Amino acid sequence: MSMHFALRIAERLICSVRHCISICYGLNCPLITHGFYGRAIKLSCVNEKLTGIKELLRVSEQASLTLEYALARGDAGVAIHEFEKIMVAKTKCDELFAGSESCIGQLEP
Repeated sequence: MSMHFALRIAERLICSVRHCISICYGLNCPLITHGFYGRAIKLSCVNEKLTGIKELLRVSEQASLTLEYALARGDAGVAIHEFEKIMVAKTKCDELFAGSESCIGQLEP
């Protein structure tokens, strides 16, 4: 795989992480508008997962920037390392997102 192709994949992975964040915000909306104890627990659970996803986005964006600089310098070792960071962040994001969806299923009335 060419390094420039890896950069395009990395950009798509980051977009996917951003999409996870927007869906988590969407999960929060009905929880915020209906206030009772069970919903507060669900909201807390989703917010915990959302915080983790936001941090993964920050790490991914920084890795993407470093990846671009490495490609400009022709440093394949650094570029591969940064690409792998983004891949791991995406995998962890998927896990957190699945956890946020399971939060909604908790304490169903």
